[in-house]
Amino acid sequence: VIALIATTIMALHFMRLPAMLFGIGRYTVTVDLPQTGGLYSGANVTYRGTEVGRVESVRLSGRGVQAVLSLTSGIDIPSDLRAEVHSQSAIGEQYLALLPRGDAHPLRDGDQIPTEDTSVPPDINQLLGVANDGLQAIPQNSLRTLIDESYTAVGGLGPELSRIVRGKI
Repeated sequence: VIALIATTIMALHFMRLPAMLFGIGRYTVTVDLPQTGGLYSGANVTYRGTEVGRVESVRLSGRGVQAVLSLTSGIDIPSDLRAEVHSQSAIGEQYLALLPRGDAHPLRDGDQIPTEDTSVPPDINQLLGVANDGLQAIPQNSLRTLIDESYTAVGGLGPELSRIVRGKI
């Protein structure tokens, strides 16, 4: 009897079988993206920094990529929002952040977030290529001077530069 109760609790609470098998307590929303940006099936979906669901699937569409989100019911996420793909860790694990822009009716099952309300990070290979091209434009004998002068100009300003880059001026 104890083993049966423990197995039932594990199946219902920890494994979330009703939600996984029957969709109980979940609803789906589709996000149109210009490209995946590294987003994958099973990635986290957050709202105001809190996990509210998972990416159920990522598939090609006629104009880019569609990500189907499985969101937890009972959390009112306004439909006037921006969906942004972000990197969660240094190894590039991606997640989708839902960022509210204003008050609107909550998202409902079957809603769609259009491409113009989304953003994906730039391709890292393209960024590295542009940075490499920029460094190659500097004559080799001037590169050391550039690095030394850059250090003199911004030496000790690391925290302030970090705040500027993060947009928290």
